[in-house]
Amino acid sequence: MFDNKSQSGSNLAADRSLSQTESWLTANEALWSHSNETVSLEEVVWEDDQPDTRNGKCVYGKKNGYGAFGNCLRKLPFVCKSEAVLKDYFRCRSGEGIQSKFVCDGHNDCQDMSDEADCGLNETGEESYLLPIGGFNVVGLYGYLTAFQEMISQGLLEDFDDIVFACGSGGTAAGLSIANYLNQSKLRIHAITICVNKQSIIDHINDALNEVGLGDSVCADDMIDIVDGYIGLGYGLSTPEEQEFIQSVSRSTGIILDPCYTGKGANGLVQELSSNPDRFQGNRILFIHTGGIFGLFDGKMDSYLKQRKHPEPVVLWKELDDLLI
Repeated sequence: MFDNKSQSGSNLAADRSLSQTESWLTANEALWSHSNETVSLEEVVWEDDQPDTRNGKCVYGKKNGYGAFGNCLRKLPFVCKSEAVLKDYFRCRSGEGIQSKFVCDGHNDCQDMSDEADCGLNETGEESYLLPIGGFNVVGLYGYLTAFQEMISQGLLEDFDDIVFACGSGGTAAGLSIANYLNQSKLRIHAITICVNKQSIIDHINDALNEVGLGDSVCADDMIDIVDGYIGLGYGLSTPEEQEFIQSVSRSTGIILDPCYTGKGANGLVQELSSNPDRFQGNRILFIHTGGIFGLFDGKMDSYLKQRKHPEPVVLWKELDDLLI
């Protein structure tokens, strides 16, 4: 497990203890059901003197108690003055609205878990600690900062030009790009998406920048290269080519990749090195293995392994001294 995940988890666990809540509440990508249910800002009634941005978003800020939304690349001289929720809709913590019937349905329709946050309280009388998807918030950020400092102490800045990793919800992308920025590092950060599109990751990072007070200083596009095109069949699904790549890497290097995250990320890196090498700053590239090993134990690889015609003998991995002889 990459240290940022364990460190972020430790920080969030400590924060939950201080909050004196009785339970955790979180979600993962496989349970998302928001695609058709969330209400876009374009559906609300704007004030007559409010310009139309044509993308349903306004500059970041607040006015009259209403949260305003924005695009980091298009800062316009106004804020949203209307409440961005239709009548009888549930207002998510982000400010967007969903139909009330989707509140407490067990799915993360708001994308920030706010529609499920009070459900445990209503049913059991116990308040839940809201754990963000990907483990990224101001508290979780310190896990990424700690991990980045640890890598610096191990020669990261001297030995590498680029960092590459598989990107799921965008928590690692936000955390590492912010850590890289705060350390004034010259490294180039690349996130290979494995379940959501590029714009979703960009929006997530820009939201994170605003949450930690950096939104006026830098944008996601200035901090990270989002590499899409390697989602394949979809989140948690693998093509035969991806499965063959995973086994090839494990046979030749002893490094175990999984079919959901690191397999697609490493495969994307290899493909980009072949088809688009100029996107990398140099040839000293660090691929961060962010976990996901349990994806090998849910049967996804079984059918592929059974199709292999020749048995693979088990051999002991060589010691470093043996390789140098």
